[in-house]
Amino acid sequence: MSSLTGLRRKLLRMTYSVEARAFVDGRPAIPCTIRDVTPDGARLVTDGRIATGDKILLLIPSIAEVWAADVRWRRGTALGVKFIRGEADLPGDASTAQPDVFALRLQVAQMARSARRLSAA
Repeated sequence: MSSLTGLRRKLLRMTYSVEARAFVDGRPAIPCTIRDVTPDGARLVTDGRIATGDKILLLIPSIAEVWAADVRWRRGTALGVKFIRGEADLPGDASTAQPDVFALRLQVAQMARSARRLSAA
């Protein structure tokens, strides 16, 4: 990875804490948390039942979307996933995909969850 690519990715990364469910090969849903989102993928935190190389469907209830992804790396309970264009809700043409809109919807979901917690207190 060139330093320019690394810098671009760091500038485009948005940090979240949004609950999701990962589905792998027909197994029961695996709870996970989306921590970072870039235009190409995300960093997830799980309990460790997902392996590198697994293809997953990522269900995000707070925004009612399902995204397909490949698990690219694992460090402890953290996973790096690359979104698969043309599967689930992610458009097939990379030029029409809107991960920035996806990221904004995640941010709104996170703020709504925080507001519910504050109003319940």
